[in-house]
Amino acid sequence: MCFSLSSLKGLIYFYGISFAIGMLRVFAWWRDIFRECASSMVLNASVQCFIPTALSNNMSSISRVVSLTFVVHKFKVGVLSRCMLVHAGTSTPSMCVSLYEATYSKSSRRYKGTINTVLHHVAYLFTWAENNLPDLECRLLKGCGVDFHDIKKFGNWLDKNIKSKTDGKQVCGYPREIMGNCKRFVLWFVESYAPISSRGLGVNYNFHELIRAHELCWLRCMSGNTNDPIAPNITDEQLCNIEAILHNALSDSGDEGSSAVRNYLIYRLIRAFGLRIGEALALRLSDLNLNGAHPSLEITRIDERGAEYQDPRSPYHPKVKTLSRLLYFDPGDKSLLALLEQYISFHRVKIADVGGKRRASIFLGHDFIFIEHGNKSSARPLSCSAATKIASSISAQVGFKFHWHVLRHATFNRLYEAASNLKDNATEMDHIVYMGGWASSESLRIYARRAIRDSALRKLNRINQVGASG
Repeated sequence: MCFSLSSLKGLIYFYGISFAIGMLRVFAWWRDIFRECASSMVLNASVQCFIPTALSNNMSSISRVVSLTFVVHKFKVGVLSRCMLVHAGTSTPSMCVSLYEATYSKSSRRYKGTINTVLHHVAYLFTWAENNLPDLECRLLKGCGVDFHDIKKFGNWLDKNIKSKTDGKQVCGYPREIMGNCKRFVLWFVESYAPISSRGLGVNYNFHELIRAHELCWLRCMSGNTNDPIAPNITDEQLCNIEAILHNALSDSGDEGSSAVRNYLIYRLIRAFGLRIGEALALRLSDLNLNGAHPSLEITRIDERGAEYQDPRSPYHPKVKTLSRLLYFDPGDKSLLALLEQYISFHRVKIADVGGKRRASIFLGHDFIFIEHGNKSSARPLSCSAATKIASSISAQVGFKFHWHVLRHATFNRLYEAASNLKDNATEMDHIVYMGGWASSESLRIYARRAIRDSALRKLNRINQVGASG
């Protein structure tokens, strides 16, 4: 059978038109589906409780001893499968989870079915938060995320309520999977609700630091490290409470009065200079220069003191872990200088019984500033363990956990926060690094993680408010 050239062209034209019409019908069909999804996502949905197959296979090896108050519901809109997280008792959907799921469904990810597993893991977080963090939804929508201590509590709750069915012979890895998906879920809200609406590079850096701080909190808990990467902060009210208790003790007399002056002086020095407790205990009379217009104290590393250096507390002597540095007293802080001179002149003495009478001597056999007080102490240099007991005593009086190092963090958190509010703060940051005895500014950034996180969040909030009103 032979075809002419004209008939062949006719066939090509006919099939081409048919193919085009078919494609238009397909496009119209998909258009109607998307319109239906947009207008009646929930109203026309057939809802059913759903546990992913992969998840149910994984759960076969674990035992859950808690009932989830939030469950995942799967529903269909046309040919599309969607899911939501609802309260099992009230059937109220979670607004945050719905936002997350809607964004996830519109993304270009290949394996969108994993959202079912993600939401089931998030159900654990919301179940725990119902009794432990009731403002979770509000925190997420504000971009605040979840603090380290709450993450740690959530992780402990998972470990307590999810066990391996092998009678302890196998470590259950399912809580780690839950923590991983919850971490990504929470970080999405931190990223989404702390938007950048400024063209400055500094804002980008602050935003990056904010995300790093939150991610580090989750990673520390997931790795089993219980040390908070963001040091606990101490509020201004708590600082005032500590100072009031130490200051009121100055009215004591005798050895107790001398101990009170010593304890208050240690507090004031650490508060003023951000010293480590070991640096304070290692201070000697020769490190002070209280004469002239610029009184100062010098922090010196032990390996720089020479071969003749001796410490009667060895081998448990306090160590200077940071760089040597010269620190000047604030000219306006006359009370600190007066307190230091008072302690050295009247309280840093050795008490001995001579002929049934108490005699004081300034010759102690060493020149360390801070000493132990009491008849049996012989004015020995104050030990690290004794300083720890003093901090424990302060904790018992103020009603919250206190130790000397948190006071150092409080000092540098406030210095960093004050400097970060300045536009050209390179010089101020260098001064803070020198004051802390660090070799680089990166050490300061690690040290002041809490101030960096809080400062970044405040800056971004201010930027967003300006952007919204502009």
